[in-house]
Amino acid sequence: MVKFKSALKRLMRSVTENPLGRNALLHIARAGILPKGIWKRVPFEGMFRVSLPDGPAFVCQAVDGDGVIGRTLFWRGWLSFEPETTQVFYKLAQTSNVVLDIGANTGFFTLLACAA
Repeated sequence: MVKFKSALKRLMRSVTENPLGRNALLHIARAGILPKGIWKRVPFEGMFRVSLPDGPAFVCQAVDGDGVIGRTLFWRGWLSFEPETTQVFYKLAQTSNVVLDIGANTGFFTLLACAA
């Protein structure tokens, strides 16, 4: 079983390292066709743009191919990570003069506030 998981992980990594394979998977994942059980396990490393609904965006870098937040943002977009909180936070940040992010993880909400 361990050999199978290792081989599957190498296969998924080779697909995401190929631009054509990565783009095909990205379109399928963003369209909601690729099940969460699959995109959640597909590794991604590199810089990518996170677009927000009214035009702004920020750049994120997934360093560890197995990092949950970076992988989730890459495969599913900005509303895929804590969707209930993210949308409300973004609307509040758009009308705020100051936002404090005390720092619990990767800085996603700081990037979101800066883009707002």
